[in-house]
Amino acid sequence: MRTKIITYLLVFVSLILLYQMVSSNKLVAFQAAKIEQLDTKKQKLQDSLEQIQLLWEDQQYFSLIGNAEGMDAFPGNRSAEEITQLVSDALYEYNVKDQNPFISYAGMEGRFFFNKVQVLNNRWLIADFSDQKYWGEVLLQYRVNEDGSVTFELITDFLYPISELQ
Repeated sequence: MRTKIITYLLVFVSLILLYQMVSSNKLVAFQAAKIEQLDTKKQKLQDSLEQIQLLWEDQQYFSLIGNAEGMDAFPGNRSAEEITQLVSDALYEYNVKDQNPFISYAGMEGRFFFNKVQVLNNRWLIADFSDQKYWGEVLLQYRVNEDGSVTFELITDFLYPISELQ
């Protein structure tokens, strides 16, 4: 009787160990597949991040930010972000004035307003303008004066033709 109990106990323990081994192998295989999937996803995200960084560097090529030679042309000890903000704010002030001397077109659906400004370097900027239906772009030369004021000079502007699809 004692031998039967030991035999049953041994069989029962063997079955439990077999179950544990099969279950742990499945768990290890599942974990390995999950790790592989996460590694693939991580690699895709790293590739996307590298592409975005390259695109950002391309976009910042014509920019005052990171342009040490261009920054030397400004009086005082201001950062590129401060100069960009100063120039943008000075241009946006023309949105509240009655006349905008830098847009040579009359607004057909109201007045033209500057929407977005991109400072290209220490002398030029490009700005987008619209009247909610028609829109265009303007290229301006600017100068930051000693007193912190900004003066602009129109180089060219362009009004896009209205699309037939609109």
